Amino acid sequence: MRRLKDLIPLKSLEIHLMPIARFRARHHLCLSEVIGFEALARGPMETALADPQRLFEKAREEGLEEELDLECIRRALLQLDRLSPHLELHINIRPATLSHTKFRRRLLTEVAPAERHRVVLEVPPPELRGDKTYKRRLKNLRADGFRVALDELRGDDEDIDRLRWAGRFDYVHVGRHFMDNALTRPLDHTLGWLREVRVLTDRFNGEIVLEGIRAESVPLLGPISKQGIVLGQGHLFGPPVAALGPTARRQLREAMEYDNGA
Repeated sequence: MRRLKDLIPLKSLEIHLMPIARFRARHHLCLSEVIGFEALARGPMETALADPQRLFEKAREEGLEEELDLECIRRALLQLDRLSPHLELHINIRPATLSHTKFRRRLLTEVAPAERHRVVLEVPPPELRGDKTYKRRLKNLRADGFRVALDELRGDDEDIDRLRWAGRFDYVHVGRHFMDNALTRPLDHTLGWLREVRVLTDRFNGEIVLEGIRAESVPLLGPISKQGIVLGQGHLFGPPVAALGPTARRQLREAMEYDNGA
C-alpha cells in the first residue's frame, strides 16, 4: 500500500499564507486591517505538483487524498503559534476529510481550547440538501470552539438554497470566479445576488469574504462595500507566500501595524 511519502517528499510539502483583509472603498480603496491568513498547501516547487489542484488530483489517483489533506491541516495548524494572537487562520477542509474519523480528533489534539476561536474551518457546501450528518458535524466543530466558513460559493441560485438550508456560518467565502464574472456582467446582477447572501448571513452575524480581488475589481468594491461587504482576499491585498519566508514575515508585521492604526 502506497504511503504519502511515496507520492512526495514530505519535507517538500509547504504551507503558504494569503492575507484576508478588511477594506474601505469610497473615493479610493483603503486597506483597513488584515484579520488573518488562509493556509494553502503547495507541493514540491518547480514541479507540476506545486499546483495544489494537480497535487490533490495525483493524491486522489493514488488513494491518498484524505491522508494528504490531514497532513496539510496538521502543517497549517503549526502556523497558528507564529501568527499574532489577534489574527485568524483559515484552513480549507476537503469534503472527504470532513467525515474522516481522524479529522476532529486531530483538531482537538493540535489546538488548545483557548486558541480554537482563531481557527476558521472552510468547508464545502453540502452535496445534498437535507444532509443532517453534514449539519451535525458542523455543529460539533462549533461546540468544540472552532469557527466555520462556507467556502467557494459560485454566485448561482443553488448556492443561495444551500446557504439557506445549511444554517449558521461565521464566514461565507465567495469564490474568485464570482468576482471574475462580475467584471463582465451587469452590476445590478452582482449586487442583487450579494444582497441575498447578505440577508442570510446577517441572520447568524456572519461575514462575507470576497475571493479573487485584483486591480480590475477595484471599481466594484465601492458599490459592494455599501452592501456591508468589506472583507476581501486576492492578489490586490497580497499573494500567497511561503509561511516561513521573508515576505510572510513582512506581511505579519504589516498586519500588526494595521491593527495598531499605523
